[in-house]
Amino acid sequence: MTFLPDWVWTIDELVAHSKGFDKRPTPTLLVEGPDDVEFFHRVLKNHPAFRDNFWIMAQLGGKKTYWARQSELAFHHCVALDRDHDEPSGDPRVVYTHYYSMESYLILEPVVSSLVQRLASIADQRTYDYPNMFLKLAAIVLPLAAISWIKSEVGGQWLGLPAENVSVWKVVNHDTLNTDESRLKALLSPALTELGLSYEDAEFQYLWNQAVQSLGSCGNEDLLRIVPGKHLLAAMHRYFSENLESCVAGRKDEGFFLDLCSYAMEDQRCQDYVDAIAEVTFAL
Repeated sequence: MTFLPDWVWTIDELVAHSKGFDKRPTPTLLVEGPDDVEFFHRVLKNHPAFRDNFWIMAQLGGKKTYWARQSELAFHHCVALDRDHDEPSGDPRVVYTHYYSMESYLILEPVVSSLVQRLASIADQRTYDYPNMFLKLAAIVLPLAAISWIKSEVGGQWLGLPAENVSVWKVVNHDTLNTDESRLKALLSPALTELGLSYEDAEFQYLWNQAVQSLGSCGNEDLLRIVPGKHLLAAMHRYFSENLESCVAGRKDEGFFLDLCSYAMEDQRCQDYVDAIAEVTFAL
């Protein structure tokens, strides 16, 4: 029998019912949002600890909610959070992603290659080349990756720059899939104005050039730690739609995301992440 929750609690429901947990401790996993719920439903269903034991899942609605209401969660629980640019909190109940976010695990080669092997046509399988594909993805997300680099490396006043919640297509030429400088300038100008700077300002241009140079020399692992996973995922969906169409078959981003979630446990790094979550969740 599989104990996969078909009902996901809200944080308010969890707090309201938590008094009963003192008498009967219940393994509880808290996740950030709806995409995390979909991800974990697919990766946990065959994990022995989650498959063979009763447990509940609750959706926070964002990591800030957890820190704001942490004092109300006096019962045992595990919370799975995206690392983003955060420093680990030291809270033993928190398990962070190894990379920038949960979506980052879906970009790993064993996951993508499993999708291609099982869904792609023979012709598409012959043209599939993961290293070249990742180079193209890196080029597409370069502008947002550079902004993330500036925020993570310099911090301070630069944390006001946009990046995480911006669609990658707002700063990319849709025909060439390269950075569109006019789009980039339009995106950054309001935030830079608040900092008393401009896009042409020497201080910003120095940081921008330093970011581009650093990103150009770093490997896949570093990019996965710096770049929001959802940006790479959006770029990969576009790449597949144009080069490996049989894997997408007209499905939009959400369907492509769910397909990749089904293969996430093909990678050992994702398995280690889930094992860490299981260890904390069931440590009653």
